[in-house]
Amino acid sequence: MNISLDCCLFYSGNLPEGIDAWCKLRGIKAKVYALVDGGGECGFAVEFPNNEWCSTARGQFQPRDPNCPMSEMLSLVAEIGAIADVGVKLGSVLPCHEKEHPCLRKPLVKNMSVLTPPSLPGLPIYTLRLGAFNGSRPAQSEVAVLVGSHAQSFSLTPCDGFFGGVFDPGWSIMVAHEEHEKIAGLAEALRQRFAQEGIGIEAYGRYLRCRAGHGPAALAAEFWGLRYGFHPAYSQTRFCIESHPAEWPEDFAIITACATTGEDWTADRNREADEQLRRSLLDRGVWHHRITGASPDGQHAEPGWAASFGPDEAKELGSVFSQDAIYFVGGDALSVLSCIENRYAPLGSFRDRLKNEIKA
Repeated sequence: MNISLDCCLFYSGNLPEGIDAWCKLRGIKAKVYALVDGGGECGFAVEFPNNEWCSTARGQFQPRDPNCPMSEMLSLVAEIGAIADVGVKLGSVLPCHEKEHPCLRKPLVKNMSVLTPPSLPGLPIYTLRLGAFNGSRPAQSEVAVLVGSHAQSFSLTPCDGFFGGVFDPGWSIMVAHEEHEKIAGLAEALRQRFAQEGIGIEAYGRYLRCRAGHGPAALAAEFWGLRYGFHPAYSQTRFCIESHPAEWPEDFAIITACATTGEDWTADRNREADEQLRRSLLDRGVWHHRITGASPDGQHAEPGWAASFGPDEAKELGSVFSQDAIYFVGGDALSVLSCIENRYAPLGSFRDRLKNEIKA
């Protein structure tokens, strides 16, 4: 007699970002876990629920559907390994219950089955380039005082560069810091104090510049986008409502049907898509409330809906309406979730972005 059990496939190597989406595309109801580094070996596991697989003995699994050959499971093991580009432990197919396997950890986001990016050790590194001031390298003591007002630990290295073909003695300033907003503020402070046309910053393998007309807010959005893999505009969105709801749900999503970031649709197409989304919310019978996302300067705004969906339902609906990402609010914590890949990024307090934004 077959005994119904959950099972896990264990892999060595780095946790692949696209694995959860791949499982969904294949129609596989699986959860993906990062392995806690207990023995110095990193890896991940793919857990299949007990309604998908059954077992006759420990380590011997077969699909519950008798028409599905065992070879398909072996093919699945190999495909996941190929996607992740890791060494596959074909022998590590084991019945798994969480209490029996404390090495497994749940995804980090409450109520989310989306794959949470593993936390990387250490801090992000930013390298800022400060050029000459009045034709000379700025005084080290003065630079150190200014940088020290923004970051406790840093390094200053004399840097002889060329700007526009002209010799430009200055400083290379390396800072390891968790808060990208403070690095953006430091770049602006250096630019103003030492009369720089711009401050160059190397971050996340890219070269950015803080300059007049492209100050710390824009720079911080670019840092955020590079760090989490989203368009910078998502990090700058403010929210407007025409009226307060009687009560906000504890958790809800914010979804729009308008042109996705980077695209340009006609006004008629945007209105039609928004009306289709409104009807879809009515048909589903979920709580919803009109909300508009806008850029900080108010030059761009698009209507959307706050709706009492969980993250998976919201991502699915966002995909139906051709969205790259949706917002999700848990308690007061605002995040942006990709509708295409298993990525999310924190954005701080939702209410801070709503305050003083009520439409008349």
